[in-house]
Amino acid sequence: MRRVIRLIIAAFLLTGWLLAAASLHVLILPGWNFGLVPKDHLGFTDTYVDARNWTPADAALHPALVKRLIEAGRADWLSSIAGTPGESLDAKLKELLTAPAAEEKPKAKKK
Repeated sequence: MRRVIRLIIAAFLLTGWLLAAASLHVLILPGWNFGLVPKDHLGFTDTYVDARNWTPADAALHPALVKRLIEAGRADWLSSIAGTPGESLDAKLKELLTAPAAEEKPKAKKK
């Protein structure tokens, strides 16, 4: 009986950890700080992200995470990729999100 109770408790703990992982973005930020941002939907994409050495290209590869940081008011966590001093960080991140889509639109014409 004791074994069954332990198994049930372990199952509840594992389920809780999986649910937490599916609902949060965990970011490691410069200075070994970390941040938690809720996801807009359950899933395991970008659950753990090491953003200590991110470049603008890295941010463009994680559009859902960057969009969620902007929506949550945590865009300042990515201030290390801002580039130009005085430039609005939100504007820079939104530009990164739209840039890949703009590059993909022009296609070569077939003869």
